[in-house]
Amino acid sequence: MSKSPNAVQDAIKGAWTRGAHAYDHDAGHGLATPAVERAWSDVLEDALDAAPLDVLDVGTGTGLLAVIAAKLGHRVTGVDFTPAMLERGAHRAERAGVHVAWCEGDGMDLPFRPDSFDAVVSRHVLWTLTDPAAAFREWVRVTRPGGRVVWFDGLYSGGWQTKLRGGLARTLRWLQRRPDHAGSHGYPDHAIEALPLRGIRSPEPVRALLHHLGIDDATFEHLTEVPRAEQHGEPLHKRVAGVERRYMGTFHVTAELKRRFGPSSERADSPSD
Repeated sequence: MSKSPNAVQDAIKGAWTRGAHAYDHDAGHGLATPAVERAWSDVLEDALDAAPLDVLDVGTGTGLLAVIAAKLGHRVTGVDFTPAMLERGAHRAERAGVHVAWCEGDGMDLPFRPDSFDAVVSRHVLWTLTDPAAAFREWVRVTRPGGRVVWFDGLYSGGWQTKLRGGLARTLRWLQRRPDHAGSHGYPDHAIEALPLRGIRSPEPVRALLHHLGIDDATFEHLTEVPRAEQHGEPLHKRVAGVERRYMGTFHVTAELKRRFGPSSERADSPSD
């Protein structure tokens, strides 16, 4: 029996609430080394125009992209529906000495007025959404004409080699008595089954979704430097497991696209800046 959308959302929110304390320790999530931060900074700088822009980081989590964007000179807002994650993000910004505006909200139903930002970015978010089409519509709604939407997400490798590496990594982690950080934010089966972009092996399902929405100019690029940087300085069991393949997707938000999506209504409770 399928669960209601609210039950799925509650399960996902619960997972990230439980896992907030360990999220940055998981391979591919935090900034384990200066090289990883440089790699993400280079990617984000290339993806955005010269600062300063008004940037929204959707599903900001512990604020990695938000803080990097602020360091690059942008005016940044980070939104997440898990208060425990936002608290971690605020600590990250404080340590970095940058300002980020933090806001609790849902990436599929954003609490912002239309045309509030020059760019929307996200990282490791798209696959976690029960309705990615609604999310893209919202991201376009809050982006000004001439702006852009940029997202980074993982690709599942699958196959016997991935399973073998995972098994070896779990054995090494157990032998070294290291904590299972990834397990702290695992989803229940009913939540995983409700995610249409879970476990994809290429960006093609996302391209097809965007095409259905009338967005045909999206570009996709596999990330190489970020995973390479993440492999250095990690414990042995994480190096054995490897890091997930990832890609960057982006498209420009034109006035025509916004008209195609229909009129954008003001939200009475929307922040004014």
